[in-house]
Amino acid sequence: RATGPVSVELRCQHGGGGVCGRWHAKVAVDMPFGSYEGSPEQAFESAARVMKDSGCAAVKLEGGEAIAPTIEFLSKRGIPVIGELELASFFLKGDTIGITGANGKTTTTALTGHILKESGIACQVGGNIGTPPTALIGTSQAGQWNVLELSSFQLETIETLHARIGAALNVTPDHLDRHHTFDQYAAAKARLFTTQRPGDYAILNADDPTCVSYAALTPATPVWFSSPESSQRPITRGIFLDGAPIRLDGRGVSAARPC
Repeated sequence: RATGPVSVELRCQHGGGGVCGRWHAKVAVDMPFGSYEGSPEQAFESAARVMKDSGCAAVKLEGGEAIAPTIEFLSKRGIPVIGELELASFFLKGDTIGITGANGKTTTTALTGHILKESGIACQVGGNIGTPPTALIGTSQAGQWNVLELSSFQLETIETLHARIGAALNVTPDHLDRHHTFDQYAAAKARLFTTQRPGDYAILNADDPTCVSYAALTPATPVWFSSPESSQRPITRGIFLDGAPIRLDGRGVSAARPC
């Protein structure tokens, strides 16, 4: 709703114990809003008023800063806080493959991109690996896949990001200094699947209880993978090792060979 460009820059400075002790805000607003200066508290209040009146959202950029107090400050004043991934999703062309997990997601993302390219399928690779999501916007095209490695930090603020194919490799305790509890960490990763749609695919680790729980949260079709076939969860749709053979949807497709 703004009648002119609005630029708001917010920075936080670490205090003791990894928590932001002081906030610093630089607010630069083109007319007709004017410019605002003052103490950090006054500057933040000015920023919040301008953003809310303008219908703006705050974009949270990753960089290791402890920004939870800043997010809380803005949220209490009715200002949406989104991440760079969510911002990119508004403009990315083509379908998205989103890959998350505590371990192995970088290798899996790179391998997925390599397989697609070697198969003659147009794709680009980025996210938490190499190229940030917003840097992929200019090179995205309809009919091209965006293969994204996605961290819990990136996923915790998504609302509308849509992965045509989402994959959770495993979920074990990690980044608890940021998420505080394992449940909150797992919930951040779950957002990749709650924003999917019917007709999408959720590739899930049948041997990981948290990954298994995501199947109940997504409207997508679960596709399972497993090292050994579990007697408690037979793999009827997906891929698993049955001794030496690799089975896909219950059918043997090839012999497993050591790498």
